[in-house]
Amino acid sequence: MLKPMGDRVLVIKLDYETKTKSGIILNDTTKTEITKAKVVETSNDKENIKKDDIVYFSKYKGEVIKYDEKEYMLVEIKDILAKEQK
Repeated sequence: MLKPMGDRVLVIKLDYETKTKSGIILNDTTKTEITKAKVVETSNDKENIKKDDIVYFSKYKGEVIKYDEKEYMLVEIKDILAKEQK
């Protein structure tokens, strides 16, 4: 597995639900402006981002990496806008 360097996280993109739990239907703009991803590996835990966290960041941030026939993204921790609370 890849280990991110510096203040970065390795993520894999996730698909958005088209409808929220409360019944709100999301439009295509909402789904394309922000990227939802699952953290696969972190360079460190100092920013409270851990493996398996679900995070959100701008679609224009991060670098795409292909490894072991899968597509990942390397994102700087400072570019993460939010994470889901468990």
